[in-house]
Amino acid sequence: MPEIKETQLWDPNCPTCLGVGHVVVDEVEHIVQRCRCATLRLIAKRLGPEITKARPVITTTPLVTTQDQYITGPWDLFCAHFRCVALPVLAMDETWFHVITTDERLKTIFVGGESTQTKVKKRDDKAPPLDSVADLVSGPDLVVIRLGFLGYKNVAAAGALRESMLVRKALAKPTWLVYDQNLGPIYSWSPELDAQVSKDYIGVNLEEGRSIAALPVVAVPASEKSTHDRSKVFQDPSLSVCDSDDFSALLNGSSKTQKKRRGF
Repeated sequence: MPEIKETQLWDPNCPTCLGVGHVVVDEVEHIVQRCRCATLRLIAKRLGPEITKARPVITTTPLVTTQDQYITGPWDLFCAHFRCVALPVLAMDETWFHVITTDERLKTIFVGGESTQTKVKKRDDKAPPLDSVADLVSGPDLVVIRLGFLGYKNVAAAGALRESMLVRKALAKPTWLVYDQNLGPIYSWSPELDAQVSKDYIGVNLEEGRSIAALPVVAVPASEKSTHDRSKVFQDPSLSVCDSDDFSALLNGSSKTQKKRRGF
């Protein structure tokens, strides 16, 4: 499945919109709405090729975007589960967005590696400056932090990770910590982080496909947290699009009547 380009944001062979990307819902008032084919491709563009193309195809998942979770399992398996979670959310709310980062990048931001002053010195204007970890983690509806990207023990990394988690907690926004054990030890960990995760985070082992009460870092079910209206999407399996025609179309990159057409 090739990466989506700006000129491919709808299916030129879609039988519903006839290749224009929208359908007329009121001819008198000249009201149109975006076609399903365009919606699917916009979702795929938001998720990116790594998540959109992830295998295997997951139709049920223990992941919940309204909870703080400590997740273990291979990264490619996480991407498949994440797609299953993100599809129904983005289908309902296009303003929802997430950030995926690493403990190594949080450490770099924490020590000023992406600050305004550093970028001026390097004449780096490709990305906005980040003067604190809060600049990165405050805005998104969901932050995913990949653990295990440091090759040495680093006190600043543990501080950056804990600060990120506390910023999210103060904003009542969920954070996922994701650990692929194939990466080796987590050098950004600390006793304080262990205590916080044990208290506030739900442990999920993706290879077992269920929430668990014991992990390499102890994690127990958190108390009831304030939830977003979108939580109903995950509490009621009938509302999930993970096993629907929309899901299949997103993976195949085609309308369900265009089965021979390749991906995006």
